[in-house]
Amino acid sequence: MASAEELREHFDEIAEITDRSGSSRSQPDFNRAIPGLIESLGYDRDKLFFDVTYEPERDSGFVRWVNAAIKQDVTSPIWMTISTNFNFSHGEEESFSWPGHRGYQAHIDKQTLEEISDQTDAQYSVLISNHRIAYYNGFDFRGFSFEDLTAEAVREIFGDLRAPESLPQSEEESREDRLEIFHKTEFRRTNSDLKISIETDHYSLDLQKFWNELEAVRSAESPIEKGNSLERLSHSIFDGFPFIQIRGQNVRTSSAEIDLILEYQPPSGGTLFDDFGRYILVECKNWQRSVGADTVRDFKGKADSAKVDLGIIVASNGISGESGKDAVDELNQYYQRDDLTIIVIDESDLETIIRGNSLYEIIDEKIFNRRFRRIV
Repeated sequence: MASAEELREHFDEIAEITDRSGSSRSQPDFNRAIPGLIESLGYDRDKLFFDVTYEPERDSGFVRWVNAAIKQDVTSPIWMTISTNFNFSHGEEESFSWPGHRGYQAHIDKQTLEEISDQTDAQYSVLISNHRIAYYNGFDFRGFSFEDLTAEAVREIFGDLRAPESLPQSEEESREDRLEIFHKTEFRRTNSDLKISIETDHYSLDLQKFWNELEAVRSAESPIEKGNSLERLSHSIFDGFPFIQIRGQNVRTSSAEIDLILEYQPPSGGTLFDDFGRYILVECKNWQRSVGADTVRDFKGKADSAKVDLGIIVASNGISGESGKDAVDELNQYYQRDDLTIIVIDESDLETIIRGNSLYEIIDEKIFNRRFRRIV
């Protein structure tokens, strides 16, 4: 049950995760404490989404600080961003409390949260480390050191950040409404018949066909329809790369089935895929639930067997919940330990394609985030 007392227990748990030896094992422990923390504020764990995609209004390194977000579902507006920053220190951590604090750490946190709030339009932007918590609601800042956290301060944090009666939802739109919005969106138009498409050096896509296939994914009802519709859409979007050939679909091996096998055929100018091997595996999951750690581990097993170093999971509902936190930890460990990069594309990413974003740019950004995630 959500309460200030339970919140205090989670703060104490997080504050104790301090590894002065610098062991990397402490970061996953710290990350796994976050679902319990948000539950103590009254949020359901399945409202916590990881590997969140949003479209910043301007380029800023601060967007790299967003590790997770609370929202109603994968396509709903973000209610709260959560940025985690585990660190260990041999010296004394600076104690601070807003408003009015002028310390260096408070200044950095304030600047970070302003940037995140401005670019995500979240109701709350939260930064939490094993030493402190800071948050911003678009107007006011608050920040507290765990070292001198009083009962009154915990009650204040609970009152500010506790879950509302309901989270904002995506506006209900009919198929006709979405079609009207689609045609009003400003895209590059090609050919004399005003065919709407994406056309870049690295990627091309017929957006009308893509829209129809995305609608089929959304309207599919039976498990077979759900799976087939997402595989058709995935086939189309990866077919938009001029240097990638789809070598296999629903390929059965001795131990598993692979949804899509892509073959990279390097062009003369080079692309982001030059950092990886010849083959890429794609897994499609059109589930009502989100992807968890078990799915990620199964996919890694397929990648290891095929000896590939890049895999893509196309999952309608992304990664969320407690199992989702474990899944993100697994993905980070695979990259750091095994040189295996796995990225997840969800429905919110597919919607950015409708707005004219190239899948090449989406994949490039996700690979960047996976590679440099530990900077946060």
